[in-house]
Amino acid sequence: MRRLLIPAYLLALMAYTLLGAPSVPFHGDESTLIFTTRDYFDQFVRRDLSTEDPMVERLRLLDGRVQKYWGGFVHHLTGGSAETLNAPWLWGADYTYNLDNGHIPDERLLTTQRLAIALMLALSVPVAYGVGAQVGGIWGGVLMAALVAFSPNLLINGRRAMMEAPLLLFSLLSVLAGLRWIAAERRHWLWLILLGVGAGMALASKHSAVLTLGPLFIGLGLAVTLQGRPRRLISLTTAGEIALVVFFALNPAWWSDPLNTFDKVMNLRSELLAQQVVAFGDYGDFGQQVAGYVTYGLLDQPQYFEVAEWGTWPQIAEQIAVYESSPWTPPAWLNTARAVLTLGLALVGGCALIRRRDGVSITVGVWAVVTMIAALFITPLPWARYYLPALPPLYALAAAGIGALTQRRETA
Repeated sequence: MRRLLIPAYLLALMAYTLLGAPSVPFHGDESTLIFTTRDYFDQFVRRDLSTEDPMVERLRLLDGRVQKYWGGFVHHLTGGSAETLNAPWLWGADYTYNLDNGHIPDERLLTTQRLAIALMLALSVPVAYGVGAQVGGIWGGVLMAALVAFSPNLLINGRRAMMEAPLLLFSLLSVLAGLRWIAAERRHWLWLILLGVGAGMALASKHSAVLTLGPLFIGLGLAVTLQGRPRRLISLTTAGEIALVVFFALNPAWWSDPLNTFDKVMNLRSELLAQQVVAFGDYGDFGQQVAGYVTYGLLDQPQYFEVAEWGTWPQIAEQIAVYESSPWTPPAWLNTARAVLTLGLALVGGCALIRRRDGVSITVGVWAVVTMIAALFITPLPWARYYLPALPPLYALAAAGIGALTQRRETA
């Protein structure tokens, strides 16, 4: 019976994440990212990536590739072309102007792109189950899958035609492969290859994957060292090389001069973050930074837009009201209860991992602690989207917590 219940449970959660995609409130970045799916048509249909548009070149360096290729492929598959894509969002203009001048995708295009990307969010659910099961057994898997499926900000951003769903999917896949690799005695090369491919795809989804992958690889390296298996460090290096190959294969803008392109991307990222801080203001002091982290990184309070002006637009207000009244988003009281329960279980899980001291617990402990601390200190703005990488580690600790509690009850 359990063999049927778990798949049915996961399928129900996956359906839940998908069904809410059409009604999630709109974000201007969706327009821009749907516009960039023309890269698919340039590379695979027109077979010419040359451009004289500096904005297109800049977006090719700043944004991930997975959303562009996958979104373009789906648009092509459904009869679309580069000419039927919308123009990028025009920041500084209001919703009505963008709508009237073709800077917002039509309903069919927007829904198709959202469902294509939300499919990756849905696939994250069984992968999250796998991660949770590695640290907390069956109940750990059940809990972590639910936490991912009902996280307000993972749902809001993962259902949109943006980069967050592929980032989540391939980051979790990397973690799952890494945990299976560190625990495996035989056929560990299969998990090693999957770790490399998953990490490369995560990096190609969004550059902020480094925030998850760095601590993961550090944790894996520390685990094999403490286990007295230094030869596996060479294998781990191979996984890193596979990740780089996958990343470069998906980023033709890097092919001609990788080192200079890396410097250019870092400069563009720094400039973008500085512009955001100047335009919207950063945290005034460390206390505000901690408060922002608690609000979005721990309590996961939903945030539909980052620019305050959006709250004055009736179109957005109406979309939020429709979304929050639908069955596809958890009510506020349930989210608060979920967040408090998650924090409590995460504390139990952290203590349980310290006592275990096996390869999985060491890896998860390093991955979770380093990622969550990094998210606290390097995020300069009160934007929920920037705290998303901290949520899966928190959920993994909660999975370890419920696993420890259920195991203690069974052995009592």
